[in-house]
Amino acid sequence: MAIGVIIAVLYFGRVFFITSWCGDHRFYPGAFVVLLTRIRFRGRWPASCVHRGAAVSIRGGRRSLLAIGVLMGDLPRYGERIARL
Repeated sequence: MAIGVIIAVLYFGRVFFITSWCGDHRFYPGAFVVLLTRIRFRGRWPASCVHRGAAVSIRGGRRSLLAIGVLMGDLPRYGERIARL
């Protein structure tokens, strides 16, 4: 009986669970997902996955740029240490 209840909750709450599973929790993906579904996507699941991929890519790119900036700031110090060795 518990399995039936779980399946029913997942079935009736599928829109919420799909968006929560694939969406970014810090940014509500509702507007972006609706826009993608209106354009060409045939459902919320692919649109939510595209949103998640874009969010991860943007965050990863931002972190990479930050790491490069820190490294470039410390590069002269590393060069001096290598010259001393």
